[in-house]
Amino acid sequence: MARKTTPVHIGIDTSKRELVVASRPAGTAFTVSNTLAGIADLVDRLARLKPVRIAIEPSGGYEHAMVQALRQAGLPVRLVNPRKLRQFAEAVRGLGKTDRLDADALAHYAETWDPPPPVATSPAQQELRDRHRWRGFLVELRSRVTTRRHQLRHAAARDRAAAILELLTSLIDTEALEMDALLSQDQTLHDQAALLRSAPGVGPVVARGLLAELPELGRCDRKALAAITGIAPYPRDSGAWHGKRHIRGGRRAPRNLLYLAALSATRSSSDLAACYTRLRARGKAPKLALLAVARKLLTRLNAMLRDHKPWATPAS
Repeated sequence: MARKTTPVHIGIDTSKRELVVASRPAGTAFTVSNTLAGIADLVDRLARLKPVRIAIEPSGGYEHAMVQALRQAGLPVRLVNPRKLRQFAEAVRGLGKTDRLDADALAHYAETWDPPPPVATSPAQQELRDRHRWRGFLVELRSRVTTRRHQLRHAAARDRAAAILELLTSLIDTEALEMDALLSQDQTLHDQAALLRSAPGVGPVVARGLLAELPELGRCDRKALAAITGIAPYPRDSGAWHGKRHIRGGRRAPRNLLYLAALSATRSSSDLAACYTRLRARGKAPKLALLAVARKLLTRLNAMLRDHKPWATPAS
């Protein structure tokens, strides 16, 4: 008879210099450096263990090289929602916190958590995501410099701030051009961007952002996408008391893009604008009505990419 093997689950706590690895149910741990040599050693050791799941918490980008190497080796990597992990860790271990405890918590979470496998992304999609996030950082930095410039009292300092703003604007425009060039070089992304831009309210910034930050678009059902983007309304009821539904969690970047697109669509002559008008007439608050339009828009965009069809106004 074949010996029954015990499923192995791995948790990896990531920092700039080290990767702390814990396994369950054995309870063993080891540490490698967060370098190419250390990651290669990690991949080799985990490949021999044949884990069922590897849980990793996003850590400001320090995990990117490791995650890529593990996935290229065919290992089952899953990225964990930091808020959910923190709540889980405090429930099972208390308030103590060290790198080893964090790795143990991740391994324990991997043992109890069974998420769907991540959507595969092409190298072009990964580059588009990285460029989109870099452009977003530049836009945020430009906004901060603009605010601080108005607070400066000395003309020379204001002039230097103006020069910085000019440079940032140039870099932002360059990133946009290079992202458009990237889309034109990849036929799949080019076609998807064209489909998205056929929808009301979806311009080049929103189309690029959704392709970069929401690779699940066109590959998931509408309820899963609403949860991923954080625009699904959650109930808040207890006994006979019924509270207001609210949104929570999800990815901020695609949610902001959908909100922006919905706002633009309500100012068009589309059926989305008519939907917004009806909701407002029923007494819905402006923001709630916009979120409803954003959900409707997301559902339609998902169907467009799934069926490879451009925007079409529903028959009345």
